[in-house]
Amino acid sequence: MSNLFGGLFESPTNQSTQTDLQEPTSAAPAVNQAGQDANLVSSSVNPVKEQGIAALSHLDPRSSQVLLHATEEAKRIKQTFIEPEQLFLALLSDRDIFKLLQDFSVDVAKLTRELQSKEQQGSFAGEPTLGEGTKQILEASYSNAKKREVDFISPEDILLTFFSTNQDLAKPLKEQGVEGSKIEEKLSKNTEFKTGKKSVLAQYGIDLTQKARDGKLDPVTGRDKESERLVHILLRRTKNNPVIIGEAGVGKTAIVEGLAQMMVSGKVAADLAKKTIIQLEISSLVAGASHRGEFEERLQDVIKEAEASNGQIILFIDEIHTLLGAGAEGGALDASNIIKPHITRGQIQIIGATTTSEYRKYFEKDRAFERRFQPVMCDEPSEDAAIEMVTVLKPKYEQFHNVKITEEAIKSAVHLSKRYVGERFLPDKAIDLIDEASAEVKLSQNAGKRPDNEIKTTDIENVVSRWTGIPISKLTEKESEKLLHLEELIHKSFINHDRAVVAVSEAVRRGRIGLANANRPIASFIFLGPTGTGKTELAKVLAEIMFGRKDAMIRLDMSEYMEKHEVAKLVGAPPGYVGYEEGGQLTEAVRSKPYSIVLLDEIEKAHPDVFNILLQLLEDGRLTDNKGNTVSFKNTVIVATSNIGSELIRQKLSDASQEQIGDSHIVSSAPQTPGLDPNAVATEPPPATPSSVIPASSSVIPAQAGIQTNNQSNDSRGVPSR
Repeated sequence: MSNLFGGLFESPTNQSTQTDLQEPTSAAPAVNQAGQDANLVSSSVNPVKEQGIAALSHLDPRSSQVLLHATEEAKRIKQTFIEPEQLFLALLSDRDIFKLLQDFSVDVAKLTRELQSKEQQGSFAGEPTLGEGTKQILEASYSNAKKREVDFISPEDILLTFFSTNQDLAKPLKEQGVEGSKIEEKLSKNTEFKTGKKSVLAQYGIDLTQKARDGKLDPVTGRDKESERLVHILLRRTKNNPVIIGEAGVGKTAIVEGLAQMMVSGKVAADLAKKTIIQLEISSLVAGASHRGEFEERLQDVIKEAEASNGQIILFIDEIHTLLGAGAEGGALDASNIIKPHITRGQIQIIGATTTSEYRKYFEKDRAFERRFQPVMCDEPSEDAAIEMVTVLKPKYEQFHNVKITEEAIKSAVHLSKRYVGERFLPDKAIDLIDEASAEVKLSQNAGKRPDNEIKTTDIENVVSRWTGIPISKLTEKESEKLLHLEELIHKSFINHDRAVVAVSEAVRRGRIGLANANRPIASFIFLGPTGTGKTELAKVLAEIMFGRKDAMIRLDMSEYMEKHEVAKLVGAPPGYVGYEEGGQLTEAVRSKPYSIVLLDEIEKAHPDVFNILLQLLEDGRLTDNKGNTVSFKNTVIVATSNIGSELIRQKLSDASQEQIGDSHIVSSAPQTPGLDPNAVATEPPPATPSSVIPASSSVIPAQAGIQTNNQSNDSRGVPSR
């Protein structure tokens, strides 16, 4: 039984703590569903079932939950009977009763503590049954419900009964100026209470303005421009329906929540401040609507109720693209066609939110629907703006997790998430890092493994390491030190090839210290030489040093792209072709591992059309896949390997004279290689510094693995190794 209530009545201390922090969160289902749940108490609490009271079969779901809470409270204090004291205490846990008493300035938390302190501990170990006083209150409550022609008892009926039949328990409320007549007067204005029918908008939506009044919305900052644009559109006479467009996690919903807070605090025009924002859940409207016309009927009821407000209700629909096609089965109209006429006539006002791709996919196809909305673009914030956004949320997470979050942790969360967590957007991914790190610290502290509750940079690094698989030591290592000694680090695992290592190191340094175009890959290389000279091994070593592990490498065998029709596999097959849903082999790999070495093995075997894709990648640092998603390559290092020049080396090795081979002999042979686009090879001539050929019997890695670099500053070098 205790699992049903989450320990709400485990102890007086727990109860007071729960109430001090937030109001009860028990759900309040529609009253017209009460018939389905009328036996909730009788099926869960067998002793109560045996009481034979008619009122028990007429409890609505909320009242059933109240009685269950009362039963649990009686069990907690080991009492034989469920007395009115336990019923009244459980009544205070109902969300709507909590709000009702708060409207009369009642300190519900204090009242709860006072009532619990007066309870006496018993010794009964069995299941409690209804006391006579509780039976009388329930029967009187049923009589009150029938007077307003409703067949089910609500918690409000029980509260009014306490004022008329049990003056002692109602006395604390009366001392605070709350009279039964005042509550009855307030409830008389509540249509739901009078008719027993729940508001359609209350059933399928969430009142954001009310949540703002109650302080339940997170604070919003850094979106002044978007909020101002939103207000301007809402105040228009026609086409006053904004749609917020942005990637998932950039804060589209937060902008609307911020608007609700501005309306409550009076920071907008008076005409807008008096309105109410209701967040409508399309999934709730569709759920359970199995019969034809049932969804349409629900939606029409929502529209009618919104229209009846005379423009005082603004509907907010997150993921608004789901409207297009929702409910459209068996010849029925979809939701957008039902709403369109009402928007056109200005009878309802809607705020929508969707992603850029979904807007293009759904909205732009339905021009008639699109033109009734005004776009509000919501881009990913900068790192500084994201730090400000997370800082504003800091008290909420500190209170929830009972931890202290340092400024350094916030900066690390933003910086590390920006650098290492791809395919997600700020501030969402930084907030998730803070949240998970706080939960981890809280768990460690509760287990006695940690003395303090402060979230530090190391805690953020632990979470990032767990998310990405990058060792913590690599996250904490200063990049400047690593870049400064890059040659030494490479030579720890890669013997010889001094000139090749120097060329690679210099190109990487130029890319990382900002001397090159930041939107292109960090560096790009062509490793030239015979098989076995260490071309792939150098790429693996570079991956381990730069990105923390050798498997931070995306390897593509270019011999798989020899045919023209196979080239499309890199970015994904076009619509209508096999493999369209799978995405591109190159783009999907970089999307999942944005910090990696991209190794294009045996590049000369690829179809010439591959080089058209590579030229765009090297020039712009991005590719667009078959679904229109842009994949950034600016945090990758592109390495192409080739056996170009190996035949020349074999010829010279077979020459008894052991003639020296110059750099230019190898590199200049690349453009003449069949299938290799000359544009893919930098045109700047390599330095004319020849290197001696090392005999094949040598114990070191065979030499003559030519390397060409093509970094963002278009500085190219063809460098042989020694």
